[in-house]
Amino acid sequence: MFTRQMIGLVVGVALILSTTGIVLGSTIVSITVYERTAYVLPFTFLVDDPKLNKDPLFGSGSFDFTFFSGGTEVYDIYLSNSDGSPNMAGMFLTIDCIRPRNDTGVYAGHNIDAVSLDYSDGTHIWATLVTAYILGYMQTLSDALPNAALGVPDDKPTYMGDQFSSLTLGFGLDQPIRAASVPEPSTLILLAFGLV
Repeated sequence: MFTRQMIGLVVGVALILSTTGIVLGSTIVSITVYERTAYVLPFTFLVDDPKLNKDPLFGSGSFDFTFFSGGTEVYDIYLSNSDGSPNMAGMFLTIDCIRPRNDTGVYAGHNIDAVSLDYSDGTHIWATLVTAYILGYMQTLSDALPNAALGVPDDKPTYMGDQFSSLTLGFGLDQPIRAASVPEPSTLILLAFGLV
């Protein structure tokens, strides 16, 4: 027998999903980082790309990196825990940057404008939360603007700083990025009734 609470839960979940624009059953296929040096450029990586694993040699002078901005910034992007520690099954994304300069303020490196998780149905989830950061050379929090990486691209980037800087972002997920999907309606009903 279905109770009012059970029916209300199913209706509530359906209403919430209907406002996201995400199609039931879609999965995350890629991650796009919007970096701004002279102008905003998207860098897209398939969710299972090995470049999204932390490079243990990043910063040692002999290392692999996820992408190069063209503005002397080298980025290592990897799945992580909320504190920025590497986790291949993480629900967060950490962006480390090395820029061998000593600029500060809006002239500093690590200029992330936005980050999206790209679903198989063409929709996106944008970063919604900064969970950890490390400011670069002589950079202050008032100049660095870590929250500028949240939401859709708006040509207002972070300026996390030169030398080494880092930014960890959350997307409101309750499962690992590499496994995140939106369940089919039948699964939602089973979940709502505690049958799965």
